[in-house]
Amino acid sequence: MLEKEARDRNHAPQNIKATILSARRRTAGKVAHIPESARKNNGATHKSAPESYANLTAYEQSRGVPSGTNAAAGWFDTPLWEYEYTDRKTGEIRTTFNEKRPATFLRERRAIGFSTPAGPRYRLIDDLPGAKYWHPHNTHTDENKTWYQLGKAIEITLLTGQPMVLCNGEGSVVAA
Repeated sequence: MLEKEARDRNHAPQNIKATILSARRRTAGKVAHIPESARKNNGATHKSAPESYANLTAYEQSRGVPSGTNAAAGWFDTPLWEYEYTDRKTGEIRTTFNEKRPATFLRERRAIGFSTPAGPRYRLIDDLPGAKYWHPHNTHTDENKTWYQLGKAIEITLLTGQPMVLCNGEGSVVAA
């Protein structure tokens, strides 16, 4: 029944199983509801650009960035392990990630990692449902968030006289 509901609501076939598992996990045995797919637009469906990449090199190629550009900026391929935990305040079962393989986990996820002044940050590149970015708990708080590589951009502008380019996302900053 959930599979039919997911299909009727236009979920991508490759994501239906993960959607159903997620719905069952989050409802703890109660009636699960499959939301309308985000891929639906005024009754017309469309395919979004693929967001699955085998590794950092494939990610660079999809962005038109010369191979090795992100690696030169300190980016790297890494697995993250998704696991469940119980929220101490609410008692809800939630999922998060770990940089080191825990004894038990739900699945291994492909990611690209990079450093920021606030701590490491990861972009998930496997196109599975759920989070697309992750950082360790308490590393990116309001007190220590910064614009990615802003200091370096200012330095380049002052040294070369080139105008500074404001970008949306860390990957765009590296490409610029």
